[in-house]
Formats: sequence, C-alpha cells, structure tokens
Amino acid sequence: MDYKPSIPLTRQSLANRSPVGHLFKFIITYKKAFWRENGFSGEIVGNGGAPVIPGCDTGPIQLIYDSVTGYGNPALVGFYANAWQWRLVDLEVRKASVLKHLTEFLGEEAANPIHFIDKDWTIEPFNGGCPVNTATTSALSFFFDGIRTPHDRVHWAGTESATQWNGYLSGAVQSGMRAADEVLTRLTPEIKLDGLLQELDNKFPEPSSSSVRGAVVMVAGSAMLAGLCMFMYWYLA
Repeated sequence: MDYKPSIPLTRQSLANRSPVGHLFKFIITYKKAFWRENGFSGEIVGNGGAPVIPGCDTGPIQLIYDSVTGYGNPALVGFYANAWQWRLVDLEVRKASVLKHLTEFLGEEAANPIHFIDKDWTIEPFNGGCPVNTATTSALSFFFDGIRTPHDRVHWAGTESATQWNGYLSGAVQSGMRAADEVLTRLTPEIKLDGLLQELDNKFPEPSSSSVRGAVVMVAGSAMLAGLCMFMYWYLA
C-alpha cells in the first residue's frame, strides 16, 4: 500500500520495529472435560521438555489452556514449543507427540480426542503470524505517537492500537469503535458520540515533535559513537 503524502516518520518507524509473533497453535476436542472431573484446571505451562522425536530439540507442548466453550463443548487449546522445528514435522506425528505428552499431565484420557487440528500462523498470507505485533526495545519510547494519531484522512484501527485487550478480538473491536468515533467527529462534529473517543483522549492532537526529536537524538548519538570508535581504532590501536 502506497501513501501520498507519505505517512509520518513515527508511524513508519513503529511499523518497522514491531514484528508479528510466530505461533503454532493446536486445538484438541474431547467428548467431555475429563480434566475438570479429575480436579485439574487444564492449564499447562512449560518449555517443551525433553526431545521426543529426531529433528526437534524439545517436546511439543509449551502452553495449554482449558478452552471449554460457553455452550459446554470440551476442548483444550495449546501452542507448540520450538514451533520453527515442529512446523516441519508431519501432522500425524505432531498429533501423536502432543497427545502422548499430554497424557503425562492429564492421564490416559487425554490420548482419545474426537478431533485434533493445528494451525501454523507463520504461513497465513494475510498476517504472517500471530497473535499480535510487538514493539521492540525503545520503539514506543521514540515512536508512541504513531500508534493512533490520524494521518490526514487516514485513521488507524486494529488490535495493536487498542488501549484494553491489546492483541485480542476485544481490542480490535474497541479500536474500531475509537476509529469510527474519530471519523464521525470530523464528518459531523455536532452529533453526540458514545464517549470512547473522549475517553481515550485522542482528539486529533497536532503531530508531536517529541518523537521525531527523540529519533534524531538517537541517530545523532549513534553516529557520534561510531565516529569515536573509528577514531580509537585508527589512531589509538
């Protein structure tokens, strides 16, 4: 997507410094929530454990949650440990490894699901990963203004811009409501909005120069440090 005029430096820099996560997810459905009946929460947190198949440095399970739906459909949702290796393994081998590992925590009933499915979000063409873009070190310190500040007639929404439940669907809905408030305020400022825009204090502030100044200082400091290192190398070595 091309922007003319170009989007602000803060927005470009923040986007370049906010890579998307890389998660490999699985969902296991059962006839009943046996773990609850046995007094377990269904939550498992680990680092994969010892290797169980050649080519993978760890076991398959990093994180599992109870995912019983509001309608009572029993399921567990989890994420692979060391996903970059497990994504290369055949599906049936992945399934067998997960279920075998799961029995060590929840007992033999875990080995008999009615359905198993997994999803490698790194190959999803429309987002390239999950669950959310995460700002790298110092990115928000210098480029925070780029998260929500409108650019001309372009208004930003998306779960990364939410002030609550960032990274979740609820956050995406909240950010959409906020962006809609922004647009309505510009088109029909006389109408009464739902208050979300005012609550977020995002009333079209003038582009702040603080982030740009911070970026300039950071670049200038890096250049000075590089120059000092070169001087020491050539004249003091």
